Amino acid sequence: MTQITMTMETLKPVAINRRRWGLASAAWGAALWLGAPLMGSWPSGFGSIEHLLCFMPLVGAPLGLLLHARLVEPGSAMRAPRPAQLLQPFAAMAVLASFALAQGPAAAAFAGLWVATGLTFAITGSFRSGLNVAAAQIFMPIAGLWLIVSRLGVQPAGLTDERVLLAALHFQFSGFGLQLVAAATLTRASQRWLRIALAAGLPLIAVGNMAALPPLRTLGVFTVIVAAMVLATVLMVSSRAMVLKLAGLSLFAAMAVALVYAVGKIAGVPLLDPSTMAATHGMLNALGFTTLGLVGHLRERCASAPA
Repeated sequence: MTQITMTMETLKPVAINRRRWGLASAAWGAALWLGAPLMGSWPSGFGSIEHLLCFMPLVGAPLGLLLHARLVEPGSAMRAPRPAQLLQPFAAMAVLASFALAQGPAAAAFAGLWVATGLTFAITGSFRSGLNVAAAQIFMPIAGLWLIVSRLGVQPAGLTDERVLLAALHFQFSGFGLQLVAAATLTRASQRWLRIALAAGLPLIAVGNMAALPPLRTLGVFTVIVAAMVLATVLMVSSRAMVLKLAGLSLFAAMAVALVYAVGKIAGVPLLDPSTMAATHGMLNALGFTTLGLVGHLRERCASAPA
């Protein structure tokens, strides 16, 4: 009987651990994300802003939460999933369901579960693991709050529905995924300025939008673009893993598209429309940089820790 009990205790952490939970959630999330545009009630097609926004909760977040656990607790694959990791797949499906509904309280209520996941992540995370890790923990619930505003159909500070949705989108990708990849990539003291720039750009954009200060918003946009291009270069040059080099290449291409878009907006001659931006910049960021960057760093850390 004692031997059976010992065997059961040994198998417990293997039955459900962070790595298996996170990878399984990302796999199921990818299937749901690919199938979402085929739903009769889905509001838009493949690669739309709404579709791209759902990519992070369904696919990017489980990978990001797993990498976060590796960053703050190296060698933690055998431990049980953290509270935010347990909530993530259910909250992601709620986000997907919220877009199948018209804007209003019901759609916002579904999106509220994603805010709860973000707050849980922020509260239970570590603020001692570096600036970009802390930024990811702060930005994730902010992304959820913008999502609720979007699903309610509210337009704060006179922002259009599209601007509100883009705020939620950017806090997901630039505010969560980008920060975690940066934290895993930028480990040298000499790269501190880059870590600061990557964390500061998004708040500058948000304050510029809310306070109706276009110069501040423009400063934030170019801070993000330039800092991300430098990060992309670091990934391409210093990474030994091909998947991380490809992540850097994807990020550089995505930011080059964003630069063209930003210059056109400033010049008053739109060079790219929002749908083209979503299909190019957005897809390069989601399927290229975010997925490859998170997977590449996870592979490196899982190779040196028990599975």
